[in-house]
Amino acid sequence: MPHGAGGKVLKWINPGSKSQSGRDQYIATHGRWISRYSSARNALCEQRLDLTKIPIWIDSAELNRPVIVAIGPNNNDGMRLEFNGYDEAKKWTEKLRQNGQYYRALASTSSPEAPYPLIDKDLELDPHVIDKAKHLGWANKRKARLMVGWDHRYFMVWNGILYYFDKEPLKSITSPKTKSSSSSSSPSSPSSPSSGGKCVASGGFRISEIDVCVDELSERSGQEHCLLLYHFDRTIFIKFDERWPLLECYKAFHREMKYVDFSMSQLTFTTKPLNIDVLVAEEQHARIASRSPHSNH
Repeated sequence: MPHGAGGKVLKWINPGSKSQSGRDQYIATHGRWISRYSSARNALCEQRLDLTKIPIWIDSAELNRPVIVAIGPNNNDGMRLEFNGYDEAKKWTEKLRQNGQYYRALASTSSPEAPYPLIDKDLELDPHVIDKAKHLGWANKRKARLMVGWDHRYFMVWNGILYYFDKEPLKSITSPKTKSSSSSSSPSSPSSPSSGGKCVASGGFRISEIDVCVDELSERSGQEHCLLLYHFDRTIFIKFDERWPLLECYKAFHREMKYVDFSMSQLTFTTKPLNIDVLVAEEQHARIASRSPHSNH
């Protein structure tokens, strides 16, 4: 993949503002998406665009004036970002174009266009699979939709899904019996693994739908050891007490690095990274096309 998940506070031009001056917003790229958050600490984004389906170009680059990068056909349906220097604007333009090209041409299924929600049945696991699953242990998941408060959860990976429990999985077994027939048993005693019960998770996410990065500068979480899980419009914050369990969890989402040659009209994988200037490459393609004998027809 050309670029991993991550983000930065950038100047965003509000299409409803008369001044057209940039306003600080957190801009994140993850998979095929670029997302805009009104604050780095927010879990829900304000806007999300599919880079595989929109044009991206440098819209304005005048001397001694901010450089504008245009994402999408217009500012109402797209996004306009303001940069102080041309070099950074060019770098972001290349990065966004490369992500769009990569997920459009080579990896369309590795960054899904829409989530495939987990249903109640997906959260019910047979006890015998618990020993086969990868146990990540205890960590803290930030409360959904809130900027404060954390829930202590047990994390486990099985069959391509990251599950989390409010207690250890084997202590989360529900009895298959009805309430009337189970009244003779102690309600505080969990079912044994052989009783036919299920381990019920509190929730989970399909790993194929997640892009993950470490919050290295604590910019988004304010925590020393925190993973950021980008899942469409949401960011899931998971913090750890130490670095090594964070890295173990990160490895569960790790995808083998694949280098891409962007210099040709048809993208291909390569065995080593290439420093390709996308803007120059596209200019080369245009010049070649103009010299083609078919270009006059």
